[in-house]
Amino acid sequence: MATQTYQFDRVFVIHLRSYGFFHSGKERLVVQVLKRTWDFIPGSTLYGALSAALIRLDPPDEDLNHTVPAKGKGDYFKLLRAVEQGHIRFTPLLPAAEALQTGPAYCEQAMRLAQGGTPEGEQKKPSAQIAGRLLHTTPHAPLARPTEQIHSDRLYAIRTHRPHLDYYGFIFGRAEQRAWLEKGLRFLPFIPIGGRGKFSSIEGDVAAECNLSDFEKELYEWAASRWRVNNDHQGWLRLLTPLVIPKAGIVELLNSEITQEVIMTRFQRYRVWRTGRYFNGEAFDAPVGVGPYYDGATDALLQAGGAESVAVRAVPENSRFQMKMKNLPQAVRWFIEGTGHPGWRYLGWGQVVIE
Repeated sequence: MATQTYQFDRVFVIHLRSYGFFHSGKERLVVQVLKRTWDFIPGSTLYGALSAALIRLDPPDEDLNHTVPAKGKGDYFKLLRAVEQGHIRFTPLLPAAEALQTGPAYCEQAMRLAQGGTPEGEQKKPSAQIAGRLLHTTPHAPLARPTEQIHSDRLYAIRTHRPHLDYYGFIFGRAEQRAWLEKGLRFLPFIPIGGRGKFSSIEGDVAAECNLSDFEKELYEWAASRWRVNNDHQGWLRLLTPLVIPKAGIVELLNSEITQEVIMTRFQRYRVWRTGRYFNGEAFDAPVGVGPYYDGATDALLQAGGAESVAVRAVPENSRFQMKMKNLPQAVRWFIEGTGHPGWRYLGWGQVVIE
């Protein structure tokens, strides 16, 4: 399909609880420097973990490398078909002390974190103290898995989330998906989640469910009440995650007919680590990291660990866009559907929040 049109009718509130030092890579590793992490759990991380869980729970006779997604029988293939048909989308999951079950609560928590708050909602603390409440810095050295040799000369620092954090976000989907979503979430404690050796044990569940129409109406009314306070009836959107530029090069948020003012830095390039099958907006790419493989250098049989995606150009996170009240319905749709390249939107990229 050339373009992807989303068709949701339900909103699933997803709750994750982490019990370890969790790291979700924000950038490529450069030795002897600090490797940063996202302040949340990306939607792509949840998609990957859910995929890994469903793969392990599906019947063993499924050929993951060669079965066409449209013909697969297991729950993993149901997930792939939902992605291809535009029936599911994952948002980032924000650290929060209380459940975020509505769009307004999610936007407010995202702004608290962006302005130097903590998961508990505290603000206006010294930056070092704030970072200590959410993030830790730990030393790390790469490990050559075939030889089990630690490269001590390549020591670097890595940022991780502190243990015992709760995260909340949304999966926009359809009612029939709940059964296999819950099935996969229950299996998450058996899936190591994270990167660079900083894996965390995570529990997950569907905390709540509501109609998309009710969710959308509440978000619109909340945003409208905030934007009407301004004399010019305008408001701001903020990118929570990077907006990957589509192949056509058209970025709606940079259209002067939609946005009156833009605050952003230059475009940046991003990569993510992937395992399994991913939809590129038109078709599924070849499966990545599914099944064991032979290391040509050592002739050792290793378990596949995925591969890095190609670099994509994107409008960076925390970019801000001013819009008029008449465009608020579109802003609400962007919150739900994301914006940008269709091969990244379903993974939570191009996620906007309303200020």
